[in-house]
Amino acid sequence: MKKQIVIDFDRGDDYRMIPMTGAWATHTPTGDIVAEIFVERRLPPREVTLEVDGAQAREIDQQAGRLVREVQAGLVMRPEVALAFGQWLIAKAQQAGVKPQVPSEETN
Repeated sequence: MKKQIVIDFDRGDDYRMIPMTGAWATHTPTGDIVAEIFVERRLPPREVTLEVDGAQAREIDQQAGRLVREVQAGLVMRPEVALAFGQWLIAKAQQAGVKPQVPSEETN
């Protein structure tokens, strides 16, 4: 006989929405997977040069800011959880209309 279980989702007091433009992952000596979630952005320029003519000023040059990846959070999980999480994310992306790309030998 099959049973049904109802599970409610509740958010903890420290819950927050985290923006993400990418992730970087590695594994621990004990075999867990660590995924660092980041937002990639360019820092403001170190300096700008303005040309001033009376009350008018216009920017004529700027030193480009560095590109940084600001780590927002880290996720630590067992490899089987990482695999299930990855498969779940792929399925959600496909439901949103993203077609999976087949990795080539060069990207492995």
